[in-house]
Amino acid sequence: MAFNKKIKIALCQIMVTEDKDLNLENAGNILHKASLQGCDIAILPEMFNCPYNNAFFHKFAEGYPGQTTDMLSSAAKKEGVYIIGGSIPEKSKENYFNTNENCFTVAYAGSYPNYQGIENLVKAAEILLHAGEAVHFKFMGFRKNELSIKKNIENRLKDKVTCLERLPKDKLISELHKTDVLISPSASDSGRAIFPVKFGEYLALAKPVIVTCIDETSEIVNRIDCGFVCEPTAESIASAILKAK
Repeated sequence: MAFNKKIKIALCQIMVTEDKDLNLENAGNILHKASLQGCDIAILPEMFNCPYNNAFFHKFAEGYPGQTTDMLSSAAKKEGVYIIGGSIPEKSKENYFNTNENCFTVAYAGSYPNYQGIENLVKAAEILLHAGEAVHFKFMGFRKNELSIKKNIENRLKDKVTCLERLPKDKLISELHKTDVLISPSASDSGRAIFPVKFGEYLALAKPVIVTCIDETSEIVNRIDCGFVCEPTAESIASAILKAK
């Protein structure tokens, strides 16, 4: 059966301030205007309730349901329109998220000693972001004694990174499934395992992987063609991410 009804869509832009209540009021006003103009669907911008800056995400973050989602629900009923709520900073216990998952995302999950090559990965991220590449990074698994590393990464990559502390296994897997490529940027062989557990977990998710050429994981990647192998340098890692993208 053909669907002949025309749908009118409003693409909404608002001026975001450091006042969350004002941002929600402005969003409500523009949704009302969309309704008056006969729109069926109204689309709000990314981070419409919060300045797009990591410095504000913790302050503005909320759980679900929360102030912003309650406002959207009420507005949809009042105005009679379907609303796509852009994205907002979301809080779940002590973890913070950006509800927009549309950007190409590179994820690292694990520990943060020097041999893991985290500094090279952060520098690779800086190379790509300075080049204007649309890539988002996720660093997961921070322990309490690694929070200074977490803060350093957040300060350097700002709104282009999501840093999460240790998660329960099911939530970690859920977060990894939302990403596009998983990375193990090892800078040196730790000598701790013949077959790194993290690499095996990555493969089990059926996601492409990026590994450095310092241990046997690179041989496996090349043999079964499940990802990309690079040198343990920021430049080579950045190049591999672009190939994966």
